[in-house]
Amino acid sequence: MTRNQPRTFTAVLGALRLSHVMTRNQPRTFAVVFGTLCLSILLAPQTAAAQSAFFDEGNRLYQAGDFDGALDRYRRILDAGLESGDLHYNIGNTYFRLGELGPAILHYERALRLTPGDDDLLANLALARSMTADEIVPRPRFWLFRAVDWWVGSLSLPHPLIFFVLQRQNY
Repeated sequence: MTRNQPRTFTAVLGALRLSHVMTRNQPRTFAVVFGTLCLSILLAPQTAAAQSAFFDEGNRLYQAGDFDGALDRYRRILDAGLESGDLHYNIGNTYFRLGELGPAILHYERALRLTPGDDDLLANLALARSMTADEIVPRPRFWLFRAVDWWVGSLSLPHPLIFFVLQRQNY
């Protein structure tokens, strides 16, 4: 049983309950909905296995130095509507090896969104950014967010005035 299968089964049961309410007077519609859902349950593990095969094939091609072939395999997975931090990381590495820094940085950023704090990812992103011709400077935060951060930061850190008051009370 794949990791997504229990969630798929729960979704199917919910859809069946919903379709039963919607199709009390339409048995044909219920049969179509039920058949489609059963077919999707049967094909879901095969689709996941096929995408896993594309991922493994992409990794093999990357290791062999065929970066265009690896990119093609990884893009097929994205085109199927699946994504993960590892997939975007590998696509970023492939674009980096092909010398395309813009798409590499884009996919590193997407991987960072899905797997925050990955040290290898952060190092690769910093390297790719350092190799760009123009320095990419992030836009400053909205002033209201900066003000709130300043207030929260000043409240969470010991204020020098508090130390002064505490020292005066000890005498």
